[in-house]
Amino acid sequence: MSDQFAALSEMLKGFKSNLESQTEILIKPTTKRNIPPVPPIRLHALDLLMPPINVSLPILFKITPALAADGTSNPKRGIHDEFESIVERLKLALAETLEMYPPIAGTIHASPDDASALTLVCDGPGAAFITKLEDRVYVENENTLPQLAGADIFAMDLKLPIFTVKLSLFSCGTMVMVTSMHHHAADLTSYMDFIGAWARLSRGEGLDMEAIPHSWSRDINLSLSVTMPSSMPGIMILPPPSATATPIPPPLYEYATG
Repeated sequence: MSDQFAALSEMLKGFKSNLESQTEILIKPTTKRNIPPVPPIRLHALDLLMPPINVSLPILFKITPALAADGTSNPKRGIHDEFESIVERLKLALAETLEMYPPIAGTIHASPDDASALTLVCDGPGAAFITKLEDRVYVENENTLPQLAGADIFAMDLKLPIFTVKLSLFSCGTMVMVTSMHHHAADLTSYMDFIGAWARLSRGEGLDMEAIPHSWSRDINLSLSVTMPSSMPGIMILPPPSATATPIPPPLYEYATG
C-alpha cells in the first residue's frame, strides 16, 4: 500500500511541476497614441454564420544561445535567457498592437436589446499571454494543435479573452507559438493584419497608421453611390459587325467536322 501512495505522490509532484512551468497573464493595451474610445460594435448577421470558434495558428522557431562578440557561445545566455528576451519583446509589442486594434482587446456580449444578437465591446481587458517550459524535446507527431494552443477550439465562454497566445519552449530549443482568435471578432484577413502589425512592432519597425482601420463598424452601408462599369474588367465589348465587314471565320472544330 505504501508503494502505491509513493507512486501517487510522485505523480502529483510531476503534475504540480508541470503546472508551475506554465504562466498566464493578461496583456492590456497601451495608451501611447491616445486613440479615441471605440463605441460598442454590433456584430452583423454575416459574422454569425460561422460557429463560435477560435482560429489557431501555429508558428515554430528554433532558438540558439546568443553568441559573444568573438562569435563563440555565450555561456551566460542560454536558450532560456533567449526565450525570456523574446517573450518580453512580444509582450511589449502586443500591448502596443492591442491599442491600435481595440476590438481584439475587448469582449463579446449578448446585445442588451436582442438576446440573440452579439455586441463586441472595446472595454480593453486585454489578451491572454501564456508561456510554458517543456522538459522534453519537440517531436512533431507527439504534439497536436489543441495541446499546444492556449484556447479551446470552441469559444463558448464569452468571458474569456478574444485573443490568446501561448509560447511553449522545448528542451531542444524549439519554440512553438500558437495564436488563437475568436472568429466573431475578425476574419482571416483581419487576423493576419493584426499578426503582421504585432510582428513589425516586435522587430522594432514602425507602422503605417493609414493601414490601420479607422472604423470598426460592421454595418453594410447600402446608400453609397456605386458606378456600374460599362464592361467586365479584362473583357472588351466589340460593336456588332457591319454588312460590309469581313466575316469572322468559324471555329477550328467546324473545319475538322466538316
